[in-house]
Amino acid sequence: MKGFKSIPVKLKGSPVEPITIKEPYKPDVKEFADTDEFTRYFRGNEDTFKEASDDPEKPAKFLTANKLNRTYKIPGYRIRIIRKGTDNEELTLVKDYTSKSPNDETTSEPSIDESSLNELSERVDKMETIIQRLADQIENIEQFLVQLKR
Repeated sequence: MKGFKSIPVKLKGSPVEPITIKEPYKPDVKEFADTDEFTRYFRGNEDTFKEASDDPEKPAKFLTANKLNRTYKIPGYRIRIIRKGTDNEELTLVKDYTSKSPNDETTSEPSIDESSLNELSERVDKMETIIQRLADQIENIEQFLVQLKR
């Protein structure tokens, strides 16, 4: 299997079969500018997207979507494999809403004009005044309740 290196490990005095340790999948990453470039590459190299079957009568299956997405990078898209029955698979590209495309325009800080800043400052001052009045009223109510208890 491509990308895996099996290392048999046998424990001393153990009747158990050896444990196979698989190395992590570290592919050579191929990046594409857009979906058209990826499609052209896929059409010419479809066999690299599949792994050979142990049974010569069964057709080769696609590598897992995880492996394909680690190997092939298409900005704003992810590779999905749709299985249609036991031996029929289809590779598709779907929009990846979790990643940001380099074409997305994003600003790191929202722009606030001075008039909005002044308005916000005035609102904060008013809220502080109201909170102080409420705190004073609560203190007066507490004192009144203490006097009632005497």
